[in-house]
Amino acid sequence: MKEAHWMDIRSGRQKGMSYVKLGRKYHMDLRTAKQYTELPQKPEYTISEPRPCLKNGGMPNGERYFRQSRQIFAGGLTPGKKI
Repeated sequence: MKEAHWMDIRSGRQKGMSYVKLGRKYHMDLRTAKQYTELPQKPEYTISEPRPCLKNGGMPNGERYFRQSRQIFAGGLTPGKKI
């Protein structure tokens, strides 16, 4: 998020705009707008490491996991099989 948007959200709230109006104006959820107005400083975001659960078993990313799980579970509930 740009610092200018964060400052605009805070100043809009101080002028009396509702969280719903702020959310619509800046294309965000009203709870996110509320969170930004209550923060004392601009939020900092960092990129985290990939989740280890996808790396177990040689899965480097979610796309490959999805493709492989579709192959494994394809036909899992066909009409001829009993549950």
